[in-house]
Amino acid sequence: MIESYVHGDLDEYVDLFLDVFLNEPWHYHWMTREATARYFTDIENTPCFLGLVYRAEDGRGVTGVCLGVISDYFTPKVYDIKEIAVRRSEQGKGRGTRMLAEIEKFLSARGVTAVTLLTHRTIRAYNFYLRNGYQVDEDSVYMSKDI
Repeated sequence: MIESYVHGDLDEYVDLFLDVFLNEPWHYHWMTREATARYFTDIENTPCFLGLVYRAEDGRGVTGVCLGVISDYFTPKVYDIKEIAVRRSEQGKGRGTRMLAEIEKFLSARGVTAVTLLTHRTIRAYNFYLRNGYQVDEDSVYMSKDI
């Protein structure tokens, strides 16, 4: 079940996010609780923010969280996922697929016509997104330079 992100539940979202990203395959040990809460709050304060929370069928506890931004400046409405996570204990059970499907249905009902996201080719999430109908945009490239 998809619900709107509520800032008052930030601690629960941060717990879920840290549970996912402090462990395999990510091992983002540089993440702190305070920095993660500040990061979520910064995304939340972005114009056109839309945060969504996924609860399991029994309605207890947050199973997943998705933070993103809707834009409709030059194209039809697009939802750009900034962060998405499914509780580790719920991964591999089809929960992420159901969550994405519900997010897409929720967005479509609000006139959003596309979803974008950034991920790495070398992690499981890449294949997860491919299995769920996401495509690699051959015209786009993410670039960086260490300075």
